Amino acid sequence: MQRYKAIMAENPHLRPVMITLTVKNGEDLEERYNHLVKGVQVLNRKRTRARTGSRDKTEFSKIEASVGSYEFTNKGNGWHPHVHIAALVTDTIDQKTLSAEWLKATGDSYIVDVRPIGEIQEPIKGFLEVFKYALKFSDLTPAQQVEAATTLNGRRLLFSTGLFRGTVVPESLMDEPLEGLPYIKLFYRYLHGVGYTIDPKKSG
Repeated sequence: MQRYKAIMAENPHLRPVMITLTVKNGEDLEERYNHLVKGVQVLNRKRTRARTGSRDKTEFSKIEASVGSYEFTNKGNGWHPHVHIAALVTDTIDQKTLSAEWLKATGDSYIVDVRPIGEIQEPIKGFLEVFKYALKFSDLTPAQQVEAATTLNGRRLLFSTGLFRGTVVPESLMDEPLEGLPYIKLFYRYLHGVGYTIDPKKSG
């Protein structure tokens, strides 16, 4: 997570949060994927306009950097699409306001969740978890896995915005010897019906 370290070194005031946006279930995976992506794009475009002098207001304008992944589950009630976004923000994101924005962007969905990553786990682990979601197909049936792989083939499941794009990592972060420096060990374990998850007893 060299980019994360570089950004936080230059912007120590930023706070890491996890944002989850959800749309209603549906039987058509491709349609639900397109619907979810379109909603996220609406908020990101509003963020861009708000930060360039437009009168548009959005809670997303508080995001300085983010990485996100799309996840799709199916428990027998249709495809449940949602997006997880690990973001560095300048101020607290108002969940109620974001919910109203999300409903306006999607036309049918208002469920959102925003919480500091520090309440869940260490920031670096939180950002790594986001990338895991895009690869989490183990809780799907074999038939659903085939459908998901076929439908989502070539689709973009990961994205980044703001300072996470084109961040220049200082040479000192890359060239210093690793001996004697602190590090974090991450051990993953597989749980049937859940998938891969970090083992807190062995990680740290």
